[in-house]
Amino acid sequence: MAQPSNRGLKVDLKMDKYSVKKATVFFEEHKLEFYERELEKLKESGEIKNISQFNDNQWIAAREFNYTTTIEFPFEFKHDFNNALKAFAVIRLMHIEPYTFRAELKVLIDILKITNFFSPEKFDYLEEYFILKEEFHVRSKILSVTAYFLDFYDFPYDTSEYLRFAKTTTPSNRHSVNKVRKLPDYKSILLFDLALNEEWNSRTYEDRLEYYPLYLWWNITRIIPMRPRQFLILKKDCLSTTDKNEYFITIQRTKLTKDQEELIDDDKFYSLRINKQLYDLLYSYISITEQIGDKSEYLISYKAYNLFSKSDRAKYKSNQEMMEPGQMYVLLNRFYQEVFIGKFQFDKSHSDYQFVRLGDTRHLAFCNMMIQGYNKYTMAEMGGHFSIQSQNPYYSHLPSFLESAVYSMKHALLLNRIQNPASYFEVIQGRLKNALTEREPLRRISNGTCSDEFFPNNCIDVCFNCLHFQSDYSESALNALKEEVQRLQESIVEEIEIFLEIHKLFKRDPVTEIIPPSYNEKLLSQSAVLRGKLTQRADLEAKLHTLLNEKRLGKNGEE
Repeated sequence: MAQPSNRGLKVDLKMDKYSVKKATVFFEEHKLEFYERELEKLKESGEIKNISQFNDNQWIAAREFNYTTTIEFPFEFKHDFNNALKAFAVIRLMHIEPYTFRAELKVLIDILKITNFFSPEKFDYLEEYFILKEEFHVRSKILSVTAYFLDFYDFPYDTSEYLRFAKTTTPSNRHSVNKVRKLPDYKSILLFDLALNEEWNSRTYEDRLEYYPLYLWWNITRIIPMRPRQFLILKKDCLSTTDKNEYFITIQRTKLTKDQEELIDDDKFYSLRINKQLYDLLYSYISITEQIGDKSEYLISYKAYNLFSKSDRAKYKSNQEMMEPGQMYVLLNRFYQEVFIGKFQFDKSHSDYQFVRLGDTRHLAFCNMMIQGYNKYTMAEMGGHFSIQSQNPYYSHLPSFLESAVYSMKHALLLNRIQNPASYFEVIQGRLKNALTEREPLRRISNGTCSDEFFPNNCIDVCFNCLHFQSDYSESALNALKEEVQRLQESIVEEIEIFLEIHKLFKRDPVTEIIPPSYNEKLLSQSAVLRGKLTQRADLEAKLHTLLNEKRLGKNGEE
C-alpha cells in the first residue's frame, strides 16, 4: 500500500560497529528480510536471546542481572499484522531496552484490542481509555506508542484522527482533554442534517430503505448517547407502548471494564421514553425489512443494507445477521459521495465543510443532555462511563453545540415567518393597522414606534423582543439590534461558564452518595436561564436577518 509522505518512523540504523545511519522507515511486507537481518543484529548484541526467531510469536530478551523477559505477539490469527508488529518491535528495540519495550508493547496491544486495530468508528474508546489512565507516565506511553506505530504502519483505512490525537494531546492535562476529539463545526453539522433530510423527503417510502439506517442513527444517537456498535445491537423488539399512549425504546449499555482492557456489553438495559414520531419511524423500518424477508433479531438489517452494497464481500462475512460499524461507515461515506457531494454539490458551495463521523453524535447527545439539565452522574450511568471524568471532553464541545442550536433555531424562525401567513411582520403590521383604525397613537420611540396603549408599563428590557415595537429600518436601529445581539452573546458566554462550573465542581455526598436536591435545582435553573438566552439570541438574529433583507429590498415596513 502507498505510504503517505508525512508518515514514517525516524530511526538510527546501525551500519557497522562504529557507525549509524539516520533513516525514516515504515512497514513494507515485501521487505521482511530487512527486519529479520536487524533482529539478527539484536541477537548479536545480546539484546535478544539466540533461541528467538522472527517467525516465533514469543521472543526471549535479555535483562539486567542475567534475567530475561518475554516479548509476546498475540495476533496469530492475523499473521500478516503480527509480522508488522514484530517488525515494529525490531525497530523500537534498536532504541530502547527490551524491558521498557515490553511495557510499551503491552499498552499498544491493549489499544489495538480496544479500538479493533484503530478502526475509525472506535476512536471514542481510545479517548475514554486515555482519560481514565490518570498517571502521567501511562498517558505518555499511550500517546507515544500510538504515534510511533501509526507512523510506522499504514492501515487500509483512515487513522488520521488517532494520529492527530497522539501528536497534539498533552499527557499532563489531567482534568481537561480539549484536543481528544474535534467535532465538525456547527455549519458542517447543519449541512449534513440539511442534506440528509432533503434526500429523505425527496424519496418514496420504498426508496428510503437504502439510507434508512443512516437516518435512524442521526435521529436517535443525537438524543440518546450511543456508541455506533451500541446502536447496531438494538433488537427488533426494542419498542414498547403503554395504555397511556407512551412510547419507549430499550437499549443495552456498553462500557469499559474495570481494568479498561476492552469494552463489553454489560447486562444493563434502559427503557427510554421517545416521541410518537420516532416510534413510527422505527416501526416503519421494521415493517419494511420484514417485507424483504429479514428474520434477524437485530433492528438494523444487514440483509437490507446488502441489497444496495457495491461490494461482493458480504459472502465472506461471518455474521450475516448483524450490520457492523464498518458497513455503517461505508454507508455514511456513500451518502457523502453520492448525495452530499454528487447530488447537492455542497463541496462546491461550502468548500471548508468537515465530515460528520459516526462517533460524533454521541458527543452531541451528551451536550444535549447537559443543556437539558441532566447531572453528570445520570449522564455517566446512561453513557456507560466508568468514571465521570470521561465527560470532560464534552465541556469543550458545548459552545460549538450551542452555536449549532442557535443557528438551527434562527433558521427555523425565518422559515416559519416565510411559510406562516401570520408571520412576525404581518402580526406587527396587523397591530399597526388596528391601532390606526382605532385612532390609537403610534408613539415615536428610539429606533422605531410603539403601539402599546399602556406604554411604558408593559415595557421589557429590549424593544426588539416586543411585538408592539416596529423598527424604522434606520442605520441607528440596525446598529442597536447588532449591539444587542453582541451583548446577548457575551452574556451567554458568561452563563456557559457558570453552567460548566456547576457541572464540574459538584460531587455526591461522600457518606450517603446521594445527590443533594439543591444541586439538581441549581443545575435545572441555570440550564433554563441558558436555554432562554439562546432562544432570545436566535430570535434577535432572525429579526436582524429579516430587517436587513427588508432594507435591502427598499421597504420601510409599512403597507
